[in-house]
Amino acid sequence: MAAGSSTRSAQDQLRRDERAAILRRRRRAGLGNAQARQLPTVGLALSGGGVRSATFGLGLLRGLAEQRLLARVDYLSTISGGGYVGAMLGRLVSVLGLEQAQQLLAAGRSDMLDWLRSNGRYLTPAGARDVGILIVSYLRAFLAVHIEAFFALALVALAVTLPHLLQDGLRLLDATAWEGWPSPWFALALLWSAAALPCLLVAYWAAPETRSPDAGGRHLYPGDIFLLAGLLVLALVLTWNAGLAGLLQAWRRAEPALPLLVLALWSAAVGHAGAMAYLAHSHLREPRQLTVARLRSRLTYGLRNALLWALLLAGAGALDWASWTLLLLLTSSAPPDWVWGGLGLGSALLLVLRALAPVLAQLATQAQARHTLALGPQLLNLGGHLGGLVLLLAWLVAVQWWVFDTTQLPALRGFAAWMRWAALALLALLWWLTTARLPQAANASSLAGFYQARLVRAWLAVGNRRRGICTPFTPADMRRRNVTEVVPGDDVELMQHRPEAEGGALHLIGSCLNQTRDDASGLFNADRKGQLAIASARALEIGPEVVRWEQGDEAQPQGRAAGTLGGWVAVSGAAAAPGAGAYTSRGWALVMFLLGIRLGRWIAAPLPVDLPTFKDWLWRRAPKPLMLWSEARATFFGMARPWWYLSDGGHFDNTGVYALIKRECDFIILSDASADPDYRFADIENLVRKARIDLDAEIEFYARQEAARFLSLAGDGLTVLSPDELADNSTRRGV
Repeated sequence: MAAGSSTRSAQDQLRRDERAAILRRRRRAGLGNAQARQLPTVGLALSGGGVRSATFGLGLLRGLAEQRLLARVDYLSTISGGGYVGAMLGRLVSVLGLEQAQQLLAAGRSDMLDWLRSNGRYLTPAGARDVGILIVSYLRAFLAVHIEAFFALALVALAVTLPHLLQDGLRLLDATAWEGWPSPWFALALLWSAAALPCLLVAYWAAPETRSPDAGGRHLYPGDIFLLAGLLVLALVLTWNAGLAGLLQAWRRAEPALPLLVLALWSAAVGHAGAMAYLAHSHLREPRQLTVARLRSRLTYGLRNALLWALLLAGAGALDWASWTLLLLLTSSAPPDWVWGGLGLGSALLLVLRALAPVLAQLATQAQARHTLALGPQLLNLGGHLGGLVLLLAWLVAVQWWVFDTTQLPALRGFAAWMRWAALALLALLWWLTTARLPQAANASSLAGFYQARLVRAWLAVGNRRRGICTPFTPADMRRRNVTEVVPGDDVELMQHRPEAEGGALHLIGSCLNQTRDDASGLFNADRKGQLAIASARALEIGPEVVRWEQGDEAQPQGRAAGTLGGWVAVSGAAAAPGAGAYTSRGWALVMFLLGIRLGRWIAAPLPVDLPTFKDWLWRRAPKPLMLWSEARATFFGMARPWWYLSDGGHFDNTGVYALIKRECDFIILSDASADPDYRFADIENLVRKARIDLDAEIEFYARQEAARFLSLAGDGLTVLSPDELADNSTRRGV
């Protein structure tokens, strides 16, 4: 964090700098010094909503420009689609100055408006050539994701096939006796359960809460000693009677009952003895109640992890059995019709799901905003989990075929199964060793770059002098009028985006820093699952934290480089992403990830992160797989990791007003142009709730008569309606 003065926080220093910039802006806009200091602070918020909100925002800005009122706007806060037109306005003001930019916007006809009418929907491909570019870009992102998924799932598949490989080479078990078991993983799950669960359960029961809390009392009780003695005697008798060799032989012959019983007894005895020793040893350091509470907490988490591992082993067995059965069906001389029919149906469903993904994303968002349990989003969440499972099963079938089935590829018959297994393992290992340390590959494999490039050329290029859109046109500019051409100057560094220097408003760009896990406990974050990240030319603001941008070599090691205006506007509109703030679910994240629809962006953490040694080493050595794993599992830790995941600002606040309330603007204008056909005002409701909780600000609504008395103009120039009356859009018009 940038260091301020010894008595001023970074947040206060940022506000001070912004107020100074506003005073300079007002003077630049033609206001006198006294008037510049006395006027109230005005903020304009352009909400999210894609091209719809950008178009509506453009109309609002043109109306303000006609009345020469843009000079009164001090802050411009934008989210998603509002950022398209907000950034365009900032570029215009920076190039032309506020006065000329207002004239250009107010004009009924101009090259700028013609450009926007022709290319404003450039984000939505149309025409064979444009659709072809989209298809190529999508296939590139899809292929990149599934190459990563293959090498990740190949490791899982290799681990699943490893017991068969060991048995094939070492003959540790009687194959005939174990033939009735679907998979050796089920036996391993039982073995693990017998070794771990009794120990943790008995240790928990051996530390009761009802004992005396005093620190000086007895800490060994006869009942505990008798129970421990009984467990040890029973375990010793059964072990002596059967013999260690006999127990191993019974396990080899697929007779697991007695070995599992003996193992469970020894596990229980170890757990009981361990709990007694821990309580007896800790009584000198702390009160018994605290010791018991700490031990029980650790044992509970240990039991949870042990059960999870048991379920994972059983799941590996189910996948092993299912993949082998499916492989036998596929390689049989007459496979059932449903096998290939199912594959065809699955491919068709994949194409349909890809086509409907944007619509389903909008439905999921609307259902969450309305606090309803819509069937569509729930089915989508379930479908994501099933899709991930099917993909894992498919790659597992392929690995089973590669390692154990040589009938289809005669060239492989000369290589033993372990050699084929080792070759695939070596290939996966080489891939991870050569690519794991490339963090930017996570962004490069997404559609974020494609989205940003088109957004920049469609909207921000308006302020590029080389295009000749906002400046006098010359014949040399004709080639640059092609929206598909990349022209220098279409985008600018965020630190250079200062329209206030020419009389414009300070631009605040909102995005969402995703956080689905608590950074301290690691538990699921069930509330917002994200924080608002406010980017401007001066700093990045997240909650109370303020990060000052830096330039040159000093910026890169700490992640303090601001990036480009287009990059921040693009991430502010990254609605289709695995991380979606409050709307995030694991199934939805899997759908977005596996379909390659990833518009979110990872940025290097500009603040220091305190991690345990191993996690810190892992994030430094293998950031790319950890990023992709986070996206696939919808597991984001906010600011508690060296890389942060950002998505659409509407995932936190779609209005853009939150940032203006935080700056205590005296007068705020909101352009709410999100999808709200039923006039539910879900975004306003979300704003009211978060402003009350976070900023201690109450938002109240005037009744129609009261609002008309305070806000209406003389005559019929303005009609003020209440939120309820706005829904009656067939007989009433107003704001």
